[in-house]
Amino acid sequence: MVDHKQMVMALIGVFTPGGCTTPPPLASPPAPSAAVPAEPSPDSTAETTGSRLPRHRTDEPIASLTIVSDYPIAQQVFVDGEPIGAVAPGETATFTVPEGVHRVVCADSEDPSDNATEIEETFDLGYGYTYRLHAR
Repeated sequence: MVDHKQMVMALIGVFTPGGCTTPPPLASPPAPSAAVPAEPSPDSTAETTGSRLPRHRTDEPIASLTIVSDYPIAQQVFVDGEPIGAVAPGETATFTVPEGVHRVVCADSEDPSDNATEIEETFDLGYGYTYRLHAR
């Protein structure tokens, strides 16, 4: 009588009359595919647009910036050195941003250099941009 292990090996072709052989190597797993954006469109990711921040089409006559923060303290938001609002700890906030190239800074206080993170982005009308702040 053939035991369970031998039967399984025979079924997968690695059992021979002289005994067991080393099973053939498994094929390499397929490479992971790229992440799919939540709202796919031809202009929805930084990789396809040259944009540094992920963006999605809104078809609104404005450019918007959504800041998603997992920082434990509120973040003050500045565009080109001007305060535009704040994001509460662990919250998300959306702001209107003028069209064009702007420097966005998020800081721990009303001082834009206080533990700041920043990025320069070109904002286009009709798009929403997302800036994710992750605590270090």
